[in-house]
Amino acid sequence: MEFECVEGHHYGEILGKKIYDVLKEYDICQKLFCITADGASNNSTMCEEIERLLSEDGISWSAEKNRIHCMNHVINLAVQDFLKSIKAIRTNPDGSDFVEEDMEPGERLPEGFALALYKIRTITKVIHNVMNNSNFGCHFVHYIGIIANV
Repeated sequence: MEFECVEGHHYGEILGKKIYDVLKEYDICQKLFCITADGASNNSTMCEEIERLLSEDGISWSAEKNRIHCMNHVINLAVQDFLKSIKAIRTNPDGSDFVEEDMEPGERLPEGFALALYKIRTITKVIHNVMNNSNFGCHFVHYIGIIANV
């Protein structure tokens, strides 16, 4: 519907007002169903601000009931915690990423379950490098999905 540049701090009140203004501009305030956003506290404040602004227009909308936490973000956090627990990205003593070429002569790849973990670590390292060294999704500063019954 619209992309808005938010200059300065992304305080929830500011974000809420921006979204409310877009809803007003398209005359769909009464059709807002839910907002999907990550778990950042400013998103909670944003939804509360939208609830307040809509209530001033006589529209009943609950920030608590109509906010959906982004499932991709929830899954990402869970996977990151899991990968940290298995030390998915092996590093060298100097902190640089460990790669197969760093193996000592005669050192063998692991077997069985350890091989599976090694493969997970290798895939994770590749994905980690792609996400951190490209214009992929992790460079989005702020994403908010709005679902409206239009």
